[in-house]
Amino acid sequence: MNRFTPFLLLLSLPGLAAEYDFSGELGTEFTVLDDGAHQFMEKAGRAIYHNGETTGAGDRERLVWNSLHPRADSSWSLSVDVSIPLLAAREIIVGGVDPEIYAKMGIACTVGGHNFSAGLQQGFLGNSFNRVVISETELDGEELFDPAPDVDGIGELLTQSETVRVTIRHDAATHTLSTWVDGTELFSVDIDDDDSSSGSSNQTDWAMSASSTFNLVIGGSSENYPVTALRPLQLDNLHFAFADEPPPELALSIHPAFELEIKGDIHEAPAEIQASTDLSDWFTIRTQAGPAKLYFPQEKEGQVFYRAVREDS
Repeated sequence: MNRFTPFLLLLSLPGLAAEYDFSGELGTEFTVLDDGAHQFMEKAGRAIYHNGETTGAGDRERLVWNSLHPRADSSWSLSVDVSIPLLAAREIIVGGVDPEIYAKMGIACTVGGHNFSAGLQQGFLGNSFNRVVISETELDGEELFDPAPDVDGIGELLTQSETVRVTIRHDAATHTLSTWVDGTELFSVDIDDDDSSSGSSNQTDWAMSASSTFNLVIGGSSENYPVTALRPLQLDNLHFAFADEPPPELALSIHPAFELEIKGDIHEAPAEIQASTDLSDWFTIRTQAGPAKLYFPQEKEGQVFYRAVREDS
């Protein structure tokens, strides 16, 4: 077991915070860690993931943020907005008994074969779909323990929200990684604990020294669940900060935007607001349960088309 004493080295690191809005090129910012099928790309200022509209065995793709590798003796946080369209495919037919059926998108940190992740997942339970904020830890691709039901549901939070902001925090003083949702801690793991008698939520030791560094990762995965290019999983507003970062000063800025007004009786069948750059490859950017005026940022260049569709259309 490797114990280390935390001390601050913030001045030796390139900046106290970093953000990425997925409006550049993923290839210059990220390096592929697990190459599922080149399923990640950027659209309309978001990272999107889909699995080629296929149903089959589990597959995932993860990418490492190139410029950020925080040390084990620094406390930090990594946050992102995760979206899964509410009207994702509901009819899934899979042969066999009790198959895994899910689609998941989120963030993670890794060291060697160790992985700690947090995100949004939509799966199938009984005869209905469930949407959960989920956090779990793995070693060499295998879950060290299942957050639910093995440890009384720790690590899963049922939600009806289409978009959830999740945060992974590292506390250098306590050697823990934790997942936070709306200011509430969902799940935590002591990554410097090799004592198997300390409880299932702590049976892991990442064998890190003070100078060891983390990889920060974005990723998506699915199994027996078609995630189409029209309704992909989405990430936005990726943000990293060291724990000692001073709060930003209040400021106002002007961003060009335009207004879309959706009308009609859509209470029984919510409408999807979709975008396309070529009138063929449409994807969901908002699900709307009733008439409303919606505001979207203008594209920096080129043109984008929008439409509103219902699931029964």
